[in-house]
Amino acid sequence: MNDQINVLECPHCGFSFKAPFAFMYVDIKANFAVWWEPQHDPSVDTDTQGFARMFGAGSFYATAPRVQDWEEFKRTINRYYSGELVGGPVEKMNFGIGSNKKGGCLGTLLLLLLSSISIYLIS
Repeated sequence: MNDQINVLECPHCGFSFKAPFAFMYVDIKANFAVWWEPQHDPSVDTDTQGFARMFGAGSFYATAPRVQDWEEFKRTINRYYSGELVGGPVEKMNFGIGSNKKGGCLGTLLLLLLSSISIYLIS
């Protein structure tokens, strides 16, 4: 919340700016996620479809709001923490493990990555 995420700084002159790359804020314990998407990113569409397959169409991963404005992004996160917004529960955990489809390892890796990111963001 101190505006330091996605900030790049030149080590020589000190010029800094917020990189316009989408990312997802996740709080697993509070069951919510929010995308910061400063400009439309087709990979967020793909990620959302994958989350729906892995966790269920109503899960907080699949229904995470996509917010373009930075200040609105922070307000949206706070609305979840205040109880004004509520995320949907994870309905299933389907990573393709034990099936003939490839990608089960990728799904597991994604879950571990999201878990570690959310722990970092909450800390």
